[in-house]
Amino acid sequence: MLRWWGLAAICSWLIQPYATPYLVGGGDAHHYAQQLADAAAQMRAGNFELFVGQSAYAFNGDIHPLRTAPYFSYVGGVLSLIAGDALPPTAAQNLLIVLSLGMAVGGLYLLLIHLKPKAAWPAFVLTAAFASSPGVLAMIYSGDMVASWLTLPWLPIVFYALIRLWDESDQITWLLTLAAALAMIWLAHAPIAFWTTVFVALSQGTRLLVQARAARSFWLLSACAAVCLLLCNYVFISVGSLDFPNDPNLVSFVRQGGMLAILKSGWSGLGRPIDPAGENLIRNLQLSPALWLAAVLGLASIRRYRWATGILIAGAIGMLALLYPWAALAGRIWSVMPEAIIGFTEKWPMQRFYPILSALLPFLALLAWPQGNTHRSRLIGLSLIVVFGIAVTYSIYDSRKLVARGYAVTSSPEMSQRRMRPENVVLSRYSYEYYGRLPKVFTNGTVSPWMQNRLLDRETLTPIDLNLLSIDSTQPPADANTPRRQNRTRHRYISTEYGGYYSPPLKLEPNQSYFVRFIFNNQSAQGTLQLLGQNIYREYNLPMAGEEHAFGMGALQRNGFSLWTTAKKSDEVEMKFYKTPGTVSPENLGDAYLHSVDPDRLPLRLLSLNPYKISVQASKDTWLESPKIFVPGYSAEINGQRIPVERSPDGLVMIPVPAGQHQVDLNYTASPLLRLGFWGMFFSWVALLLFWLFRRRMLMRADSVFLNFGRGATVILITAALIIGANKTLANLDLKEPPSIHSNPIEVKFTLPVGRLQKWETLWSFNQSDTKWTISCYYQDGQNMRVGLSQNSKLYAVSEAFQINYLLKNSLIAKLMPAPAGQTQQLKVWINQRLVLRPILKSGSGAFEGAELKETPFNGEIINIAPSAGPIE
Repeated sequence: MLRWWGLAAICSWLIQPYATPYLVGGGDAHHYAQQLADAAAQMRAGNFELFVGQSAYAFNGDIHPLRTAPYFSYVGGVLSLIAGDALPPTAAQNLLIVLSLGMAVGGLYLLLIHLKPKAAWPAFVLTAAFASSPGVLAMIYSGDMVASWLTLPWLPIVFYALIRLWDESDQITWLLTLAAALAMIWLAHAPIAFWTTVFVALSQGTRLLVQARAARSFWLLSACAAVCLLLCNYVFISVGSLDFPNDPNLVSFVRQGGMLAILKSGWSGLGRPIDPAGENLIRNLQLSPALWLAAVLGLASIRRYRWATGILIAGAIGMLALLYPWAALAGRIWSVMPEAIIGFTEKWPMQRFYPILSALLPFLALLAWPQGNTHRSRLIGLSLIVVFGIAVTYSIYDSRKLVARGYAVTSSPEMSQRRMRPENVVLSRYSYEYYGRLPKVFTNGTVSPWMQNRLLDRETLTPIDLNLLSIDSTQPPADANTPRRQNRTRHRYISTEYGGYYSPPLKLEPNQSYFVRFIFNNQSAQGTLQLLGQNIYREYNLPMAGEEHAFGMGALQRNGFSLWTTAKKSDEVEMKFYKTPGTVSPENLGDAYLHSVDPDRLPLRLLSLNPYKISVQASKDTWLESPKIFVPGYSAEINGQRIPVERSPDGLVMIPVPAGQHQVDLNYTASPLLRLGFWGMFFSWVALLLFWLFRRRMLMRADSVFLNFGRGATVILITAALIIGANKTLANLDLKEPPSIHSNPIEVKFTLPVGRLQKWETLWSFNQSDTKWTISCYYQDGQNMRVGLSQNSKLYAVSEAFQINYLLKNSLIAKLMPAPAGQTQQLKVWINQRLVLRPILKSGSGAFEGAELKETPFNGEIINIAPSAGPIE
């Protein structure tokens, strides 16, 4: 009981800042809390298949961590659903964090004393070493790594099961335990799960080689792998269906030694205390002195448990070698890593390795702990407990810096309540960055759902922000004597030492929407524009609060933002500008006008968020660009008629809309495979739970069942691998005749190679009137390209530069327009539905005479499409 109370006291000390219903942490913690609010809102609406964000907290269709780490969203959402309004999202998130540490510490201690029942005090000090290690605590305190933190309860179970599996008795129980724990880690955080799976594969592969009855063990291990896959298959199907592009820049960065600089920043904290502020994540992610002692002591375990611990020790040494080798060796090791390993690890091996090592080392140290009843053994054991106790005491004392940081980054009750209100939602950039590009309208601040729909020109994809144009855009009064319009109020800027403020404050009425428009002066300003009211809290950076078309002071930027309140009473909002330290405060930033807006009278009316419905009033055929991140699975209906969706240049969902008044319904329709994966995972957990409840009755029959299940799973896996390999091989064989541009439009799918700048690449060639015409693309810089048409290897026409995503597969459509007999034809070229080139084809009249086109080979996919290919007509 004393040991249990001691562990409870240690946990309480280490996690005390999170024993609060208020937001703890920075931007990442806020993002996770908003995603939890979205998951809870969807569940309360009866939607338990969480595929994309649907509520006001994620109206852009956010998919992280909803689809990439679903454990957080589902467990946190269920907690919120059970507790109801009594448990706000921030409280549910904090409860999840507290419970995870408690489960990890309590579970590790139980597993250690079950491993060695007579070594309870060593188990206690080793558990305390795990709990107080900065390699564990820094994840949540220095980095808001909530998804990584949620793996802590399951990592000890994996290593305990691996050790138990070296005992021939009751393999099925421990294989199922291993499968369930590993599946939980995959659902919680895939990168940590990948490296944990490496440990599992090394351990079990060695066991098959050295133990007897290898055939039986192999079939049982195959069954274990199949069970694990059934329990977590959804995360693989989910991420696979999102069609994330590979980032060649990441591979290039690692190949060229960039990982070494990150590792060196981690070496700066090796053997040193936590930094005074507790905020340097890479530096603070270290093993505690007690765990380093455990690592040294664990080496002795190989004497008694040669194969059981030898491979685990080898794996631990391998991880440490990837973190702490000599500089030259580190660069060489990471430069030859396969791309798949780089993809899982990214640039942060310490964030993947330290949680795993922190859970593994207590087991290795306990297995090496001196045994026996001799005076010498008892003296050595007591000495080790004293040494470990001193080291743990130091770690607990040093962790006060992290605890202090936790309190320092805890929002006040008022601020926490403000930040989690729908009118203050800040959309995360993470889901956009998975696809390599932030939209040009992305704002690092709050935006309203009803102002984020835009129209795009049908051919050029030029934005037409009808809602912004429809808001009173007349010039402000020329002088103070001109009467104000009733639907707007004027607010003057008053300069101060810290920057300035607007007078009078903005007055917001309930159930009313507003738009704040700024008439900026030509003075430069660097700082933060803050809005603070009883229910409003927002911040926007100036001169730019986001990308090139977001709110800011530039000519192409939006000069205002939406404002509203969901409170039942009016609110006065103070608007202040805080200059950046060291910069000059502007004497006059310019006036601001608060426009009263009726969203129901806008040309693009948002009718509902879930399901997403928009009423569109357009004067001509256009594209409707929604704020939804384009991921495979969206479908749209216009006035009840199904219509395909496309990816806009900004990576958002866009729908072709004809002229007139229409209602557009945009829904995420999950594929049958995605739904099968979700419900297959659900019922697999139900089946495992039932087996666990009735395992005593079923174990007598389980041996033959699992052997046959393993055999069947192996056959299915090999068959699936052969089919997939054959399909990919056949897809790469060019068995069809090249399509002709004279009969149908031609579509070319291509990706842009990174690093091939200032060079042309051939996309398509065709002959017309004894002239060879070639369509090529020109890599201008890291974000822009041009399309050129050459006539007999001489440039004929070149498009303007336009932005393109180098990570995604792009689409070029070329079409020869019909022409009367005896007249020249016109060629039209679209890139991602944007018309970029339309020259008249005339033989012998190059527009760029003498300019030789030096082309490079093209490796892409060419598709012959039907003449009625949607909007290109």
